[in-house]
Amino acid sequence: MKAKRLLQLSLGMILCAACIRGTLMHHFEHIDPEGWDRSDTLLFQLPPIRHEGRFHFDVDMRYTNSFPYKGIWMVAETRLNHPVAARRDTLYIEAADERGIPVGDGLNLLQLSTPLYSLHLEPGQEGTLRLYHLMRPETMPGIREIGIKVTEASPN
Repeated sequence: MKAKRLLQLSLGMILCAACIRGTLMHHFEHIDPEGWDRSDTLLFQLPPIRHEGRFHFDVDMRYTNSFPYKGIWMVAETRLNHPVAARRDTLYIEAADERGIPVGDGLNLLQLSTPLYSLHLEPGQEGTLRLYHLMRPETMPGIREIGIKVTEASPN
C-alpha cells in the first residue's frame, strides 16, 4: 500500500513539474497530398506566455520517401505582441544525407526536427508564426505535415 501511495505521489509531482516547465505548444499543420504550394503559408498561433523565459522554437517535418530533394528551404516569420516584436528567418531542413538516404525517423512516414531559434518571451506575449517554402518548384511533393514545437529552456 505504501508503494502504491509513493508511486501516486511521484507521478503527481512529475505531472506538476511538467505543467510548470516544458512544452508550450507542439502543433502540426497538414499538407495537401498533392504537395505543398509556395503560396500555401502555414499559420501557427502561439498561445499567451504565462511567465518570462527563454523559449526554443523547432520546426518538425513529416515526409515520405517520395520527397525528391535532399532538403527544403523555408521562411519563418514570427510576430508577437505585448510587447511587439517581429523576426524573419530562413531555415534549411536537411531531409537526406549526401548519398540521398533519408535522415528522418520512421518507416513509411519520416519525421525530423530542426532548431529554428530561441527567443526571450514575456508574460502575456502571444502571436503567430508563419512558414512557407522557398524552393524553385512551385509545389513540393512528399511532405505530409509541418509542425512547430515551442519549449521553455531550462533555467540553468
